[in-house]
Amino acid sequence: MKPRALCAIALFLGLAACQITTTEPVSPEPEPEPAATQTPAPVATSAASTKPSEGDLLDKLKNEKVCTEMGCVDGFHVGVDPEVWPKGRYQLELEADGKKSTCEASLPLPACGKKAVSCKGDVEVMIGESGCALPPEQHGLGPFTFKGKPAKVAITVKRGGKEVGKASFSPTYKTVQPNGPSCPPTCEHATDKITVK
Repeated sequence: MKPRALCAIALFLGLAACQITTTEPVSPEPEPEPAATQTPAPVATSAASTKPSEGDLLDKLKNEKVCTEMGCVDGFHVGVDPEVWPKGRYQLELEADGKKSTCEASLPLPACGKKAVSCKGDVEVMIGESGCALPPEQHGLGPFTFKGKPAKVAITVKRGGKEVGKASFSPTYKTVQPNGPSCPPTCEHATDKITVK
């Protein structure tokens, strides 16, 4: 029998008013689903935006000033032909822009580490000594390196009092930049040669 019919009978018999109840099951409220953990979507990056192109690198290199650290000095360099000289006692008469020096040396050279050439005068010059570790027949003097930029240079070489080499020079200097354009230092340099018999 339905609940409403039971309630009508109860009222007819003088019973207290009945309360209509339903026996229909009440479905529970659905529990909220746990919030899903959200992971941010990966951001797509373009290789071109993070890695510079070859063209960009070349442009950067062109705009960057890269200098090496080589040094140089102003000077006039006189090589010797031949490099090997006969043994004997030598006298070197040097002149640069009116200044004079006289140097003396003997070949074969002394042991390595001992100076072979001694000079008197006011010419700023370096005289090479080559071959001290080689057999005596391969020893020689030169090259001659005059410091600064002398306009007029003269060299006379004598062996045993006899002239075996003589030359006069009016050097033409060229600008030298060993570390490249726009990089220091900048030097003025010239070269020539003297023959010794």
